Amino acid sequence: MTPEDLKTIHTHPFKNPSETKIAFSKGEGETGVRFAAFCDQLKKAAPHIAIKHDSDLPFEAPVLVSGRNANIVYHTLPTGKMLPLFLESLDSPLDAGAFAGETTEPLLQSIDLPAEFKLYVADQCPHCPQTLRQLQALADAYPMIRLRVINAEGSADMARDDKIKSVPTLILDDRFRWTGQVKTEELLTICADRDPSSLSADSLRQLVEDGQAPQVAAMMTESGQLFPALIDLLVHPRWSVRLGAMVTVEYLTDDAPDLGRHLCRSLWQTFPDLTIPVQGDVTHIFGLLNDPQTRGYLQTIIKGDFDAEVRKAAAEALDEMA
Repeated sequence: MTPEDLKTIHTHPFKNPSETKIAFSKGEGETGVRFAAFCDQLKKAAPHIAIKHDSDLPFEAPVLVSGRNANIVYHTLPTGKMLPLFLESLDSPLDAGAFAGETTEPLLQSIDLPAEFKLYVADQCPHCPQTLRQLQALADAYPMIRLRVINAEGSADMARDDKIKSVPTLILDDRFRWTGQVKTEELLTICADRDPSSLSADSLRQLVEDGQAPQVAAMMTESGQLFPALIDLLVHPRWSVRLGAMVTVEYLTDDAPDLGRHLCRSLWQTFPDLTIPVQGDVTHIFGLLNDPQTRGYLQTIIKGDFDAEVRKAAAEALDEMA
């Protein structure tokens, strides 16, 4: 931090000092070291802020997570012009005047699915602070909205993957995007009208981790189609994510076995390329459906060139079918 950054912290008028808290995940590498150093300096400058290191945060480290709903996520260090906005995210409730109006409140209440936003900003962008302030207020007012803040210059790989050409750029569920000024009413209308099957993996993960696996299975059953993001969660490298997705599949196979068979066909196509722990979990999924298709998959695994633990799991699943 620069002396100017420290001055910004010392002079910031925190609304509820005793309730100010941040979670962060350091991860590995040089960037993670800088995040940890930032948190140490922030704690010294503002001792009332509760800062907790949490390696199980559902975001790629390093990150800072703020807001009363823990749904404002900074993937970049908020120094310089970004620092006052980050400090504002700690002040709940935020100023709803940034988006409030007669038409926005009904739209907010009609959103029944998580909304995953990525906002790309830059230090020298004159319009970014207003957009960020507006979206932070939205996230503060509505827990189903998750806002991820990314510096396009400091996170070049992420910006390249998302084809960022200018800032501010806002992306919803990896499908909808806005560049420049964002109209709140338009934003909320799209959030409310989304097709559940188009949910991103992050948004679907949010539902599952909130204990809504039965509801997710019910939405797929009612629509008669699999949500593509479910497969992404079932092969996720983190076991806790796969576990939540597997609970969803258990409900799905009970309520809509045809969709379960479709899911198993899709998983079987990629099975040889999965890691051993993921193969073990997918083998369990095959065992949920007692039909010729999945029994054939399990028999192939038992006879195939797979890890011994995976073959053992397949044999156990096959025995349970008997």
